[in-house]
Amino acid sequence: MIVAIIKTGAGLMPVEEFRNADSEAQAVTDFCAENTPPLNEVDYLGKDGDGMDLQQNWGWDFSEPTPTLKAVVTVLNKVYLLSGREIDPIMPELKKKSRHGYILFNEIIAKYFGLRSLNGELTEDNIDYCYGRLMPATNMLIRGHVKQAKKRLNKLFVAGVTQEDIDNGYTQEIHDAIVQDITNYLTP
Repeated sequence: MIVAIIKTGAGLMPVEEFRNADSEAQAVTDFCAENTPPLNEVDYLGKDGDGMDLQQNWGWDFSEPTPTLKAVVTVLNKVYLLSGREIDPIMPELKKKSRHGYILFNEIIAKYFGLRSLNGELTEDNIDYCYGRLMPATNMLIRGHVKQAKKRLNKLFVAGVTQEDIDNGYTQEIHDAIVQDITNYLTP
C-alpha cells in the first residue's frame, strides 16, 4: 500500500512523503528509522494514500473533527489549501517546476532503468524494487521539488548502496550518476 507520512501537529500539516509499505505503522517505523538520529515514531502519523495523485502536494488538517488528506501547497514553510486565493499568484511557477521535475524524473527512469529493462538486463521485479526504493525522492522530484528530491535521495542511501540494491540493478555508479543529473539540473 501507499502510505502518507504526516508529522503530528496543529492545524494543516503537509505530508512529509508517500512510501510503499505493508501497513501504515510499518511506513512510519521505516520513515523514522531512516533518519540520523532516528525520529520519534509518536511524532508521526501514517495514513492510507492508495489512489492519491502523487504529483499533487497533500496535507492533513488536525483542526478538523474528522481529518482527511487535502490538496495543499507550501509557500515559505506555510501550508495553504489549494483552493486558497492567496496562493493564486504563485501557481504558474509551481506548475512549471512540477513539469520540469516530472521531465527530469522520466529522463532518469528511461536512462538508468528503461533501456536496461527493454534489453532484458532488469526484470519487472528489479524495476519494482528500484522504483519502491527511490519513491521518497521521486515523489519530491515529480512535484518539482528538485532540491528536496536530492536531499531525500542522499538520505535514502546514507549508509551506501546495499547488496540488495546492487542485485536489483541499482549500483553505486547509477546512484552517483542520478545525483549528478539532479545536481546538473540545479546548476544554472
